[in-house]
Amino acid sequence: MIQEVNADTIAMLDDGRVGLMINEALSRIFTDIEDRSHDGKVRSLQIQLDFIKDHGNLMIEAKVQDKLPAYHSNRTVSRLKGRAGAKGPEYVALFQEHDAENPDQESLYDGDNKETP
Repeated sequence: MIQEVNADTIAMLDDGRVGLMINEALSRIFTDIEDRSHDGKVRSLQIQLDFIKDHGNLMIEAKVQDKLPAYHSNRTVSRLKGRAGAKGPEYVALFQEHDAENPDQESLYDGDNKETP
């Protein structure tokens, strides 16, 4: 059936694939809001329609994009440790996997990794 392109029929473009793209993006947005609703950040849905005339026909291409906030972890405290390298000092960051706030905290597991005198 011949349809007029308007706000009510955009989802029908490309044999209904545009509607599927919109629904998928909405699903990701709703899932993210449910998972991280405490962050108070905005989620966005952008629908872009590009129009170009080609050989007498109007070509319509849709782009659908969701924009979700980046994931952020809590901070882990680490210490820089220098060691001699072939081209001068080299540094590595050391952290305690069992205590994110204290890189010097030893655990029961640390005894397994230490060299015995």
